[in-house]
Amino acid sequence: MMKIMAAKKPILVVDDDTIICKLLTTYLDRSGFESHSANSGEHAMDILAEKQFFAVITDLKMGSLSGQDIIRHVKRTHPETRVVMITGSCNETDENEAYQNGVDDFFFKPFSMNAILSCLQHPSSR
Repeated sequence: MMKIMAAKKPILVVDDDTIICKLLTTYLDRSGFESHSANSGEHAMDILAEKQFFAVITDLKMGSLSGQDIIRHVKRTHPETRVVMITGSCNETDENEAYQNGVDDFFFKPFSMNAILSCLQHPSSR
């Protein structure tokens, strides 16, 4: 009898901090996801043009394309894709703008890996 394996849900992690990308992708892979990473908004846009994702986890502040740009693009092209914002520096205006752009969850660095995993496994009812 052949066993059918469920496909792993793909997740894109976007952060200009390579350590954060590596930590998150390693954790997500070990948690049963198929993770990919991008170290800039531009790199993320190239990847998003080639592949659809279950979720995108993005930093807020990164060079010329910000996390806000990533959120807008993902929600415009694939509204069912979950988007999670992670940030080390943010004000209330940035957070409100992220929710207006369609972000599903928002975490401040340092964040709990378990909290990220929980929001991916059990989407909020926003």
